[in-house]
Amino acid sequence: MKTCTVCKETKDLSHYYNNKRTKDGKSYRCKQCDTAARKKWSDSNPIRSSYSARNRRLKYVYGVDIEWYEKQMKLQNNCCAICGTNSNNTSGERKDWNFAVDHCHDTGKVRGLLCNQCNRALGLFKDDAALLEKAKQYLDTH
Repeated sequence: MKTCTVCKETKDLSHYYNNKRTKDGKSYRCKQCDTAARKKWSDSNPIRSSYSARNRRLKYVYGVDIEWYEKQMKLQNNCCAICGTNSNNTSGERKDWNFAVDHCHDTGKVRGLLCNQCNRALGLFKDDAALLEKAKQYLDTH
């Protein structure tokens, strides 16, 4: 059992998140108070919250961070690496954050940033260069 420092209620340890930095290995506030505190911070800091969430997702899914993403955007002149569009904004967020991180599904290697349409097109062609070449030949003859 442990007492939450915020709500002052004594609760079972299962009501606390793990925290390696504390003596008992549990957070100082219960999950309910922690969730409320995080929501309050997120609501009062929407830009920092969005930036932080984006960075966590990039690291978790692709193994890159926002610094890599922004550097890649500069290298690509803020455009899709295939079609060159710089207009990929459908949700009202930062336009350059809407580009997809293109990666090889077999190796996980990150290749670059693509607009949603080009990213989907590669996926539909199963990242198969030979199949893409056949599609090109088809378009050239028709």
